Amino acid sequence: MKSIKYTGYRRTISAYTKLASALPTVHETTEINITGVREFCRENDVTLTAVIIKVLASVQEKHPLINSFIARNVFLRKTIYLPDAVDMAVAIEMHEFDSHFSAMTVLRDIRHKTIQELGREIDGLRQLTYAQLPLSGLMALLDRLPDFMKSIGLGIVSQIPALRQRIFGTMGFSSLGKYGLKSFDTLFYLNIGYGIGGIEERVILEGDSAQTIPILTLTQTSDHRIVDGAEAARILAEIKRVFESGEYGRVCDLPIG
Repeated sequence: MKSIKYTGYRRTISAYTKLASALPTVHETTEINITGVREFCRENDVTLTAVIIKVLASVQEKHPLINSFIARNVFLRKTIYLPDAVDMAVAIEMHEFDSHFSAMTVLRDIRHKTIQELGREIDGLRQLTYAQLPLSGLMALLDRLPDFMKSIGLGIVSQIPALRQRIFGTMGFSSLGKYGLKSFDTLFYLNIGYGIGGIEERVILEGDSAQTIPILTLTQTSDHRIVDGAEAARILAEIKRVFESGEYGRVCDLPIG
C-alpha cells in the first residue's frame, strides 16, 4: 500500500479548519448574469477574478458588516470589529509535498488597489512556491509545532484584532469553477467567505428568438453571530445588482463599452 507523508502543513490546515467549522454559518447562493462583465474584461484586458474580488470589496460601502470579525477587546470581552481596510484571504492552489493543496494568503487593502494591480498580484502569487508566499515564515513555524500547540496558537491569534486581520484577513475568496463545480461552501475562519462556481452557458428564450447568456454561481458563507439571514441576503443581492447593473465599471474605475 502506498502512502504519503501527513505533513506539518496538512496538520496546520486541520487546526485552521477546526476553528472555521465551529462557526455558526449561513450559506446562501445566487446566480449572476455576467454577459457585460465578460465583455468589460476583454475590452480592458483585466481578469474576471480581479473584477469579482474588487466588486466584493466594494459592497463594504453599503454593508459594513461584510468586512468584520469577532475578537476580544482589552477587557477580554468579545467585540465585533469593522476594519477600514478590506484584506481578502484567497485560496491559492499548489502542488508540493507529493500532494495538491490550497494555501491561504491575504491580499491587502483591496479597495485602494487598481484592478490591474490586483490582477498582477494574483498572477504573481500563483507563480510562488509555498515557502515564498507572504507570511511563509510564520506558517513554517506553525507547521513545526505539535498539533495541540497549532490549535492553541491559532486560537490566540484569532482573539487579537490586529493579528487576526493580518494573518486571517477580513473576507475570504475561493474559486473552483474551472473544475466544473456549480457551487460550493467555503471554510474560512472569517465572517464572510465567497465560493465562485463555474460559469454556465444558459439558453433563454425571448419571444421567438433564443440567446445564450453566461451565468456565474456565487455562494456566500457568513457567520450568523454577526450577520443574520436577512442581512446576508441583502448583501448577496447588492453584489448581484453591482454586476448586473454595470456598476462594476465604477467600482473598477474603468469605462464600460
